[in-house]
Amino acid sequence: MTNTSEQTADRIRRSTASFSDALTENEYRIHYLDADRKQYVLAVAVAVIAMLVFIRSDRMLFGASLTFTFLLGLRASFSLLAAAVIFILLKMRKPLMIDILMFTWGLLYFLAVALIYATRPPEFVRNAYLDILMLMVPYLLFNIRFWLQITPQLVYSAFSVAMLSSNPSVPAITMNAMIITYVFSNVMGIIVAWRFHVYRRQQFSHYLQEKRLNRELKEAMGSLRVLRGLMPICSRCKKIRDEEGYWKRLEEYIEQHSEAQFSHSLCD
Repeated sequence: MTNTSEQTADRIRRSTASFSDALTENEYRIHYLDADRKQYVLAVAVAVIAMLVFIRSDRMLFGASLTFTFLLGLRASFSLLAAAVIFILLKMRKPLMIDILMFTWGLLYFLAVALIYATRPPEFVRNAYLDILMLMVPYLLFNIRFWLQITPQLVYSAFSVAMLSSNPSVPAITMNAMIITYVFSNVMGIIVAWRFHVYRRQQFSHYLQEKRLNRELKEAMGSLRVLRGLMPICSRCKKIRDEEGYWKRLEEYIEQHSEAQFSHSLCD
């Protein structure tokens, strides 16, 4: 009965790419917490670098204007926010709170990117490769709950398509190319993220099963009692002398030093 309940707890719910049992899911998240936090720090660092690298592009587009000042302040504020997120990440130990933190960070990151794009002149052409990179980083480096992981990218993609559609200066061929880029990037990212969630939980399920088998083996070995060494036995009455020097019947001695029991009968 215990094995059946434990196997049920290890089942993976495919729709959410998580364990059906909340306790098993929490144990899984705690097991990978340190490794996941390193990936989150890496993702935040990559986002900050991407934000700071394009300050020069802002300067080239707007010069020493109010728009440039706004963008500079936005990028600086985002960098400070990133430092705060990394600090909180290194201190936080609850998986659910970390999920909420990274989900909020993802939304704020894509909101900042959308604001930056909104300041660009109508004739500005987006770089599809940069958008693919921005979309794929959370899919590859965030291991938060599946639906929280994919939502910011989907929201950003829908908002970007709406922005492009409202811009009459965007050629139809560019519009179609960007839509294909967003759809392809999100579909591939969702598939990769989902498969990774399921695969790692399957590995953790095998790990739990191995732990249970090792525990059962240790319990079985602990209850096993084996007679070893030389035992002094009387050659006439076949009694055995125990550790305290008392002579005991063979059946009594074996029953006291092992799990064996005797039932008496007469042989032919």
